[in-house]
Amino acid sequence: MHFTTGLLALAAVLLNATSASPVAESNAEAFESAALVERQSTHPSYATDAEFQRVMLAAHNYFRFQHNIQTPLIWNPTRAANSAAYAKQCKFAHTGTQGVGENLAMGYPDGGALVSAWALERLKYNWAAPGFSSATGHFTQVVWKKTTTVGCGRAYCGSTKGWLVVCQYTPPGNVLPASNFTPNVAKQNHGKPTDKYVYAPAAKAKREAESDEVPLVAPIKVYGQEDA
Repeated sequence: MHFTTGLLALAAVLLNATSASPVAESNAEAFESAALVERQSTHPSYATDAEFQRVMLAAHNYFRFQHNIQTPLIWNPTRAANSAAYAKQCKFAHTGTQGVGENLAMGYPDGGALVSAWALERLKYNWAAPGFSSATGHFTQVVWKKTTTVGCGRAYCGSTKGWLVVCQYTPPGNVLPASNFTPNVAKQNHGKPTDKYVYAPAAKAKREAESDEVPLVAPIKVYGQEDA
C-alpha cells in the first residue's frame, strides 16, 4: 500500500476542518486570542531568518543527540528556500516535493515548542514493533539517522492560524519497508522521554511564555511500499 496520496488527502481534510475563523464568545476570550497572536507574530525565533535557522537546527539536533546521533544536521539552503516559498501560501498540506522528507505544523508560539511537539511523539512510539505510524511519523523523521540536512521555512498566516512552518529533509526519513526503522530510529539514551527543547535567544535571555492553544500538526509523508 502506498501511503503518500492518502496522507496528502488527510492533510487537506484537516485543513478544511480547522481553518474556519472562530467567533469569540466573550471579551476575555477575544483579549486572550489577541495576546496569543501578538506573541506568535513577534516571537524572536520567527523574527529573522538567521534566528529561525539557529533555533530549528538547535532543536532538531537536541533531540537527535538524545537518540544517539552524534553528527548534527546541517542547514540546506535550497530546501529552506523551497519551504519558505510554499509556507507563504498558508496551505496546511504537504508540498508534493519528491525525494525529500517533510514535516509541517501550524499555530506554535515558537520554533522550539514546535520541534518539541514533533519529537515528543516518541512517547507513543512502539519500540517493540518499529515502523511507521501517523501518530509518530514527525518524531521518526526528526531522528532518522540517514537524514543529514534540513531546511525550514515559515510564514505568519494571520490571527486564526498563526505561524505555518514547513521543514524538508534529505535524505528523507520514514522510508518503508518497516525494517528500515530499526537502524534509523535509535532508542533514547540521553535525558528523559518528556524533555522539551526550551527556546532561549542567543544571549540566553529568559524565554517567552508558551501558549495554551492546541496547534495543528500535519500528517507525515511516507516513502516506499509496505511489506506485502
